[in-house]
Amino acid sequence: MRNKQEKGSVLIASLWALSIFSVLMTSLTFEGFQHTFLMKRELKALQLKMDLRSALGIFTETLLADPKPHEDSREDSWHGTLDLPETWRRRIEVTVQDEESKMNLNFASEDLIKTFLELFEEEAGSLKGEPKAFVKEILKLRSKGRISSFEELFLLEDIEKEDLEKLHAYLTVYPDLAQMNINTVSPLVLKSLVRSLTDDHFAAEELTEKVIEYQEKIKIGDQIPFTQDDLTPDLFQKKLALRKSLPMLSLMNRFLPFMTADSRTYHLMIKAQNGTEVQAVAKDRAEGFGVDILSWNET
Repeated sequence: MRNKQEKGSVLIASLWALSIFSVLMTSLTFEGFQHTFLMKRELKALQLKMDLRSALGIFTETLLADPKPHEDSREDSWHGTLDLPETWRRRIEVTVQDEESKMNLNFASEDLIKTFLELFEEEAGSLKGEPKAFVKEILKLRSKGRISSFEELFLLEDIEKEDLEKLHAYLTVYPDLAQMNINTVSPLVLKSLVRSLTDDHFAAEELTEKVIEYQEKIKIGDQIPFTQDDLTPDLFQKKLALRKSLPMLSLMNRFLPFMTADSRTYHLMIKAQNGTEVQAVAKDRAEGFGVDILSWNET
């Protein structure tokens, strides 16, 4: 009887030990799994960071390799979707547009903003908010100082967020100057600027059509991009074969100070393999040895 009790006690003790061991092993296994999971997540985050930095590095190298850095057009290797090395094509996609192709809200006149919004609704679709409210909010914000980021506009009460999403491709706040690149400026922005500078409908239509036509010829290789030297009234008139009239001369004298052939601020759209998207704005450094990041938003 005593031997049976002793055997029973040993069995119970063994079962308790086995249970404790099992719980301990389960705990260790869970901790090991959790540690492995965290390590994998950290490695993925590190890989993503490396991919995004590489994307920025590839863009910078492409930009610095531009043989004519002060004569920029849509045909430059840095513009559009970049041709990446084979090892990166499966990991990232980088698309670039210069901010000088857009209307700068830090410098645009009230009349230019109004004209742009009117033309946008005519040609691209209606806006949810009132154009008058949009103009008023921009001027009010600008009166407090320079608008430093596009995201500031999303905080304005009287500007619809949906409208900003629609208009983003045409508007900027980042370049230091009011000038737009005549080789890349959006046709809608170009038309808005020209209309805001003159009441002469015929001169406005002729200038706008000639510039857009020339841009198309650059695209197909029939013309070379405008240079900075071309942006004088005499050479500009000859290059585009514009009418020699007082209204056209007056318009050119107002128009050309807003034009440049040089882009220095760039909008980058980066797509990573894991679905992460980045909207960034970069600017040429003054000394020409790279870029500074002005805005970086990951989603």
